[in-house]
Parts: sequence; C-alpha cells; structure tokens
Amino acid sequence: VKSSTQSIISNCYDDITHRQLSSREAQKHNSVFEIAIRTFIDCAHNDNVESMFIISDDAQYEYAYEVAEHLSMEAIRQSEQKKIDILGRFYGKQFYEGRMNWQDMHQVIAMTGELSYRQIILIKLICERFSGMDQESYISNPSACVEINRLLDYGIWRREGAAFSTDNSN
Repeated sequence: VKSSTQSIISNCYDDITHRQLSSREAQKHNSVFEIAIRTFIDCAHNDNVESMFIISDDAQYEYAYEVAEHLSMEAIRQSEQKKIDILGRFYGKQFYEGRMNWQDMHQVIAMTGELSYRQIILIKLICERFSGMDQESYISNPSACVEINRLLDYGIWRREGAAFSTDNSN
C-alpha cells in the first residue's frame, strides 16, 4: 500500500525514533505503528483496495502528522499492550475509512489513554449489545463496577437522552 498515509506514518516514525527513548518506549512506538499499518493493509486486502485516503494539501498533512505524533506519544505512555493494540487499530482503520475529523481523532486517542482497558471493553460491548461476551471482562466484577461509575464523569452513561453527572445544572 503506497499512499500519503504511509508517508505520514514513516515521517512521524522517523522523528520519534530519533528522540531519546528507552528501549521499552521505542518498542511501544514501533508496536502502535506496526498495528496501524497492519490494520490499514488488512482492511485494504479485505476490500481489495489499495488506499482510501489522500492528503490534498499542507494543512491536511500537518493535521495528520499531529494525530500520528499524538498516537505515538500516547502509546509510549501506556503500560498495557492491549491498549496500544486498540490505539493502533483505531488509527489504521480511521485512515483506511477516510474519517479525517482530526479533533475527534485526538479526543478518542486521549480518551483511550485515560480509560481503563475494562472500560474500553465495556463501551465496545454496550455498542455491540454484548455479542460474543468475554466473561473475564464482564461487568459483574466488583472492580469493573467502580470503573463503570467513573464513566459518569465522561458523560458515557445516558438515560432518556439526559446524561447522568454530578452537575445537575444542565
């Protein structure tokens, strides 16, 4: 797959690897981009397409580069490989599908960094209506219940169109 996406990934990859990183940080950086590229290529292979996204101008390239750098820095900060995998798959799929809302991408990357793996799984399960449930991640785990309650702060829980929160002024 030859595209502007690879150019952005390659340039960001080179920039980050020239910084002074520990071997573990470099491994995380490499991992998130390898997963992103693999996801992008797998999507293209499944659809029999070479590329879905072309950078059209310098401003678009700069936005794309900023998201790539944010992705790398968030991956380096993470201590769980599972979350690095999620970040890489998200990034690769977003570029493949051409969903280039840069601020939304920044928000999802930041939120993924802040949420626990179990919270991410819970959001995924809720969105998929609990199909293919992994019993180890199920919400009956007492620790998961504490994490679920923290989702109120993020505005994830809603009832009858109104978000539950500690601020009742809305």
